[in-house]
Amino acid sequence: MKRPKRSAATTTLSLKVFDNEVVPSSLGTIVPILRVATEVESERPKVSYLCRFYAFEKAHRLDPSLSDKGVVSSE
Repeated sequence: MKRPKRSAATTTLSLKVFDNEVVPSSLGTIVPILRVATEVESERPKVSYLCRFYAFEKAHRLDPSLSDKGVVSSE
C-alpha cells in the first residue's frame, strides 16, 4: 500500500493538531512522539498506545506538576 505524500500544509497542520490533543509549549519535545502515535494508530494500535504512554511519562519527567495544572488527569 502506498502512503500519500505530505504537502507543507499537511505537515504544518499535523504539528498543531493531534486528534484534539493539546500540547503546552513547554512540552514541545513530546510533539513528535504524539505525531507518530497518531500516524500509526490505525495500522499499529499497540505501537500507538506505547508512543502515547511514553509521551505521558516523558511529560511528567519534564514537568511533574502537570496534574496540578489540569494537563493530565489524575484519575
